[in-house]
Amino acid sequence: MLKIIYFIDYTPSSGNGHLSRCLAFNKIFPKESKIHFVTKKPIPYKKKIMNYIHPPEVFLKINKQKYDYGIIDSYQITHNTEKKIKKICKTLVTIDD
Repeated sequence: MLKIIYFIDYTPSSGNGHLSRCLAFNKIFPKESKIHFVTKKPIPYKKKIMNYIHPPEVFLKINKQKYDYGIIDSYQITHNTEKKIKKICKTLVTIDD
């Protein structure tokens, strides 16, 4: 079973674009995969998604897990934070639009 973690821009002041894109992207993974999202506001209506509501830096300090895939879809992630995310993921994908 794959473990996937997303770091996305989904905040009280953002729209749904990053969330929608990542939910669509998520369809490439097997349905039984464990999906985790790191956001700054709760994801509504998604029952099979573990949602951590923390800034990425806080999440990385408290996280003890490793993931098969990490996906970043965020303007807020710095290069240093991206390197820290890479340490907890076998494969890292950064979406840069």
